[in-house]
Amino acid sequence: MTIEPNYSRWKAGLQRHGDDALAAIPPLEIATDTIHVFPLGPGGDAPTLDVLARSFGGNTRSHFLVVFSAALGATARTQGSPPYFSGDQLAATSGLPLLAISDPTLAMDNEIRLAWYVGNHATGPLFGRIADVIDALALQTGKTPILVGGSGGGYAALSTAHYLRGAADVVVSNPQTCISRYMKEAGHQFLKTGFGVRRPQGIPEPKDAESLQALLDDICPEFDTRVPDAALLRRNKRVFYLQNISDHAHVKNHARPYFDNESFPDRSGKCFVTEDGRMIFFPGEWGQGHAKTPMGLLAGILEGIVKGESASHLAKERLEKSEWAAAKPFLTLLGQSLDRRNAFIQAEKASESRMAVALSIPYPKRTLEYAFYLRGPDGVLHQVPYQKSAKASFELVDVRFPALLTVFAKDNLGVIKTVRRRIDAL
Repeated sequence: MTIEPNYSRWKAGLQRHGDDALAAIPPLEIATDTIHVFPLGPGGDAPTLDVLARSFGGNTRSHFLVVFSAALGATARTQGSPPYFSGDQLAATSGLPLLAISDPTLAMDNEIRLAWYVGNHATGPLFGRIADVIDALALQTGKTPILVGGSGGGYAALSTAHYLRGAADVVVSNPQTCISRYMKEAGHQFLKTGFGVRRPQGIPEPKDAESLQALLDDICPEFDTRVPDAALLRRNKRVFYLQNISDHAHVKNHARPYFDNESFPDRSGKCFVTEDGRMIFFPGEWGQGHAKTPMGLLAGILEGIVKGESASHLAKERLEKSEWAAAKPFLTLLGQSLDRRNAFIQAEKASESRMAVALSIPYPKRTLEYAFYLRGPDGVLHQVPYQKSAKASFELVDVRFPALLTVFAKDNLGVIKTVRRRIDAL
């Protein structure tokens, strides 16, 4: 089943491109508002990538918006057919031209509401193809793209930016960064709709994130079901990652893992910037839970980008001083890399003269540093200062038992978690 598109409701012209248009994208009609329809395969019944170019004609601004939609609400399904575009209000507020992208998987049936722009069995992987359209329009207009998305649209913006050849800014809010760590029902529906033909015997319902990831890896291994590592993304990009701090599920399951390998040298404020200025992380407050990002917050960031403001200026002047900044410096947001419930200390005799200790955790974090304190009944403290290794050793001749061993695990924001064990003897 494929839902018949209704292009007329967007009040724009229509340009249908040939089967090979995405292989060599021609100049796009942008003097007037136009929906561009790119076939994603041969034949008249092939799925299409639909993009809406709006307000480019006569616009002299240096940037243009590229907006990816979040999950469809119930009204979007009942009140209109695909394509589904977003961003008109943000474009009007910012005065920037708009390139809105519709996710073709949402046109496959009425059940699916979120597909992260990943693609499906009929389209193939999509992020590279979307990036080609953006790069072509940037080259045609001489403007720099700003990719914008919230929630599932944020996932798409981060992933697409990885494929862009040209420079870009990326503004995401409460994004998912791994499909399997989102609601398993949404991931299951994505697999059933997008890849059901690959498993005609049916796709079992996943029990948890691990089983969902196993299904994704098995059924669609060539598709991007995780956002690429942040370090790879930043080459000629700048990312503004906005996270509502009361959206606990996205803090724990998406923001924290995404920043595992990042280091923020200045931890004193309410907005964090990497040393190279390419990653700006803003943990703010705007409503409860997975709340929609305020238009004023997005518009302020866009204004700063267009004006050419530095990352540090944007962070300090536009974000930390905004009404959406957290009430207190929020250093603990990413400080849960170590889960004490799954961490334990091993201690054994390494030799006749040395004692070996190690902190064991299921998923070691490369950004954690560890310090070891061992105190015996005589009160004497033996220390191993912070280091990258989760292993240490002590001279047995210096240690009296029973002893208390404390391991300090410090994350990239300077937040410290401790694990303790009483050692009676070896």
